[in-house]
Amino acid sequence: MADIIQFPNKKRGSVEIIPSQDNIAAGKDPTGQLLDEKIKELLNQADEMADSWIDHLAVQFDEAEIAEMSSEYYRDLHHVGEAIRSLIYRHLGIPHPFQKYVDNMIKLRYDNGAVIASWEDEAFENNDE
Repeated sequence: MADIIQFPNKKRGSVEIIPSQDNIAAGKDPTGQLLDEKIKELLNQADEMADSWIDHLAVQFDEAEIAEMSSEYYRDLHHVGEAIRSLIYRHLGIPHPFQKYVDNMIKLRYDNGAVIASWEDEAFENNDE
């Protein structure tokens, strides 16, 4: 029977490494140090989960006839995919480059218990292109 690895959360602690797909595949962190096997497995599980959700979303877009063979579609889908991966990584306490982007670009405010998100940069709100 395979070992079950608990995904850490903020209550139990977090993993303090910066992932890189090439380094993860090689079993190394960005400094070239070998990753602990449990951390490597955790990252692999997180990536498999993200890839599964992204694949499911792509199928849903195809079935809804939203998917198209264009550079713009693939850029947008990749953007959404990295947002999903970043969300999973953040939950696990693992840094992802998209997190800094989101933290800088999205402003949150609270109104009667509701969380309202908006672009921090007005250029995004008023983009006419």
